Amino acid sequence: MKPAPLTSQRDRILGGLWGSLVGDALGVPVEFQSRAERMSTPPSGQRQLTVV
Repeated sequence: MKPAPLTSQRDRILGGLWGSLVGDALGVPVEFQSRAERMSTPPSGQRQLTVV
């Protein structure tokens, strides 16, 4: 097994920012639902793609 390549601090920061942005965007459909609502009708698949 090869050792993982070293990444620059810039790449690590950008990776963290991208992860936060994508995670936040994926949570939008259920952001204001209660746990009970999410359990009764769990999200499945892509519902809508809106380009801003």
